[in-house]
Amino acid sequence: MTRRRLVLLLAVAALAALAVPVVLAATPNRILPTQRLDAKVLLLSADGTEPGFDAWKAQLTREGVPFDAVASYNTAGAKTSTLTDAQLADYGDNHAKYDAVILATGDLGHQVTNPGTPATTSFISALTDAEWAALAKFERTFGVRQLSDYTAPSPAHGLLTVAAGASQDGKTGTLTAAGQAAFPYLKGPIPIPNDDPSLTSSEAFGSAGTPTDPANWQSLVSSPDGGSYLGIFTHPDDGREEMVMTVASNQYQSHAQLLRHGMLNWVTRGVFLGYQRNYLELQVDDLFLGDDAWDPATHTTNYGPDTASRMTAADVRQAVAWSKSHNLRIDFAYNGGGSQLWLNQVNEDTNPNNNATTDPLVTEIVANKGSFGFINHTYDHPNIDCSSASFITKEINDNIAWANAHGLTIDPSEVVTGEHSGLANSRPGNPGTIDPPSIDDVVETTGPSSTTPASTTTPATTGVPSGTYDYALTAKSPAGESTASVLPGNVVGATGTVGNSAVVTFNAVCHAVTYNLYRSTAGTNTWSLVGTQNRSATALTDDGTAPLVLSFTDNKPSGTAGTLPTANGAALAPYSQNPNYVNGLLNAGIRSVATDASKTYPTDPLNVAGTQWLLGQTFSESGGSGSFQAVPRYPSNVYYNTSRQGQQLDEYNWIYVAPGNGGGCVPIANVTTCRTTAATWADYLNSENTIMFRHLMGNDPRPHFMHQSNMADYNPALPETDPNQGGILYSVVDGLLGRYDTSIDRTKAPLVQLTSTQIAATLSQRDTWAANLAAGKATAWLQDGRLHVKDASAAAVDVPLTGTTIGDAYGGQRSGWTTIAAGA
Repeated sequence: MTRRRLVLLLAVAALAALAVPVVLAATPNRILPTQRLDAKVLLLSADGTEPGFDAWKAQLTREGVPFDAVASYNTAGAKTSTLTDAQLADYGDNHAKYDAVILATGDLGHQVTNPGTPATTSFISALTDAEWAALAKFERTFGVRQLSDYTAPSPAHGLLTVAAGASQDGKTGTLTAAGQAAFPYLKGPIPIPNDDPSLTSSEAFGSAGTPTDPANWQSLVSSPDGGSYLGIFTHPDDGREEMVMTVASNQYQSHAQLLRHGMLNWVTRGVFLGYQRNYLELQVDDLFLGDDAWDPATHTTNYGPDTASRMTAADVRQAVAWSKSHNLRIDFAYNGGGSQLWLNQVNEDTNPNNNATTDPLVTEIVANKGSFGFINHTYDHPNIDCSSASFITKEINDNIAWANAHGLTIDPSEVVTGEHSGLANSRPGNPGTIDPPSIDDVVETTGPSSTTPASTTTPATTGVPSGTYDYALTAKSPAGESTASVLPGNVVGATGTVGNSAVVTFNAVCHAVTYNLYRSTAGTNTWSLVGTQNRSATALTDDGTAPLVLSFTDNKPSGTAGTLPTANGAALAPYSQNPNYVNGLLNAGIRSVATDASKTYPTDPLNVAGTQWLLGQTFSESGGSGSFQAVPRYPSNVYYNTSRQGQQLDEYNWIYVAPGNGGGCVPIANVTTCRTTAATWADYLNSENTIMFRHLMGNDPRPHFMHQSNMADYNPALPETDPNQGGILYSVVDGLLGRYDTSIDRTKAPLVQLTSTQIAATLSQRDTWAANLAAGKATAWLQDGRLHVKDASAAAVDVPLTGTTIGDAYGGQRSGWTTIAAGA
């Protein structure tokens, strides 16, 4: 049976956008009729160590472009690959095995050790003259373009030789008219900052080039002094086209992030298998709850409800105005139970007649519900690491019912569990400790009179002396003890009585192995340990429908003298997934669940020490009623326990500044590097913007998440940089959007916002495409002005395409996904 293939017309508009308006002395090569070029990129490296080599592998991978990455030498200095005619093409069949060539550096230089005493080193090309000749023959014969990244200017690349390069950090390149045509999604300025926070030395090394013959050189990005950072050299002897970049970069630097998609577009003549969008999804957790507060005076978190940070109606109005002015949707992960908790606290603390029945925050959110998106964050935000399946299901369903009752539109198949709990945790992070268990109540029992014994034969010899006491409760992990929650001013017994007792109730805490109860005469801060209770770290923390209530009965005349911990020492070790987690979610109809993109997860969720999924990778888990898919979310250094700039900056510096320089930083390999000096607010914003910009420009749909506390306490009367100014989310995202809008035309490359379900589908589609490419299930080639795509498998294949008639216009050309039937 003859198999069909999908033939796609090339988008004329896309090719026209890449036209360079210049008349050159040399005539550029073109692909000739009948020639077949496989839609695949050849990426060449000298020895695999160049930053540009890793950067291009990352770029091609995230856009979904088929490519072969070839290093001529290994890191030990042995030749491992040789370019030959046969490797590049089948000349007899007029068939090129690649349609584009990218060089990690223009001359593919690698370091060699020269014998002698003493030994010296030098840089020579990793390709022999014969290999360079084979490459030139291949490009000349088939009209294949070459992209030479980080190239030292020389006549071989159409530029005058420059004796030595220098750092280009802090300079700004500018698109020429031809550059604007080649990069239609950019506005013009191309800043070259050294904005990778992990780097201590410059990586943006290079120099501006001056063409040997302007007739054969087209500048695309000019340097401040009028030279050229990026241009196209048309070789006068044979018409080969070479894009030349004279500044180094790695995948984390913004000038590379701005230019690489357009550079890929040029070298492939605007037609390739792949897809690029700029995504920004903001998810704000804990709506309706109050979040704990960081205390700059003690550099610790205050867990008391009296200092908790919670949005107000005015904060909602500010959020509406900000969202509209920035044309950016905020998606709130909400906890309906937080509203009832707030009402209970208000009525208990300030309204003993229990008259408050309306939550102003809920009223304002409902009035503006069309301005936001909403995601189920469970009703009460419990930690479900030790929950039963029925309790997990109920928490999800109760929150769905709450949304329906208040007219909030949600997708009931999505959930964000509290603290991403329930999942395995291979690296418990900041704070990485047990939260102190909160005292729910203290019920006092009055004993018999001091003149009337409890029994006619046995006088009262035990019990709490009558008085007013403060109670404190801590939890312990195997590593140590948490800070305490304190309930002050509890009256125990009438004056002059003995034999009194107090029942202290609290909710069970997952991972806790011991609870300690302390008592102090009110206001004296003189504590004694009056109770200890042991429990399994994985024991259930609910009774199937509600949180499990534990209790202490204090009937001791005195306890053991003790001191409350000043720091939380109840650190957590890695732990496996709650075995009830999957069924709890699936029984509630969940199909997408948030995970933490900064952590790996075990492929066997019950074995945290086993093989891990890649960092930030989506994965799925199945149970008796279906399956759900993970939606990895990016955390940020915008902390849940900060609402004001002064708090945020103090905690940031406490986490990242070395102890000897005033902080509490603990270095973690490949995770945390300690600073030697405190960051300023501008330093902090630049660091966060740089990280988020990398994701935004990385074809990465995964959300960034923050917390409702980060939108609280905004005061329009205060300067934007006042340490007391709230709404710190706005400062961070404003800087990110400012960076984007400085260089990118949002009318041609608008920010794309997806829902959690759409993100899950996008990530799954990409992973499937990558697997299909690796398995050779899809092939494509250019021939006679058309792109031919063939499904070589027994199942349908989704294929990403750029530069054809498929998809939507974005960034100056059309791109999208199409499905090819099995064998078609």
